[in-house]
Amino acid sequence: MFAKMKYFKNKRRKVFINKEVQGRILWRCFAFWAGYHFIVLHTLFGFEFMAYLVSIMNGASVQSFSDLYLGFIGKYYPIILTALALLPFLTWDLMKMSHRVVGPFIPFQRAVKELKEGKRVEEITLREGDLMTEFQADFNEFLRWYNTEKLGQPLVEEPVEVKSQRAEEPVVA
Repeated sequence: MFAKMKYFKNKRRKVFINKEVQGRILWRCFAFWAGYHFIVLHTLFGFEFMAYLVSIMNGASVQSFSDLYLGFIGKYYPIILTALALLPFLTWDLMKMSHRVVGPFIPFQRAVKELKEGKRVEEITLREGDLMTEFQADFNEFLRWYNTEKLGQPLVEEPVEVKSQRAEEPVVA
């Protein structure tokens, strides 16, 4: 129960942590989503149109292009509706994923500002699920060096085991 409370207490409250980065990610994914569906539907229409041309050669009646296209949309509208219905879920998941990448930059930015002011900075702790663990390990190693060498105030702490995103073995920081 306490773990859940801690999780909800640490939840990010902003929709956009970094509007430039997250906005670009969302815009690019939306463009790919829209382009994909446009290409798939129009490729399918191309096949339907080729079948229509073959049927004309076999004596079928001629229809206007707009009638063919509207008939195609009428036939395949469930695909369009399904794609539109899934878009909010895709957007929500992309926002959550981008928070896991962009969110960790906030404590790192604060730490860098404090370092510029010559202050002693404690090691950075990320939220569960954040994706900057390798950078966190390197940054915390730098902080240990900085606090010891530059400020003469070593951090008294046990080594922290951080799971590497690249290697299969955990990295000891």
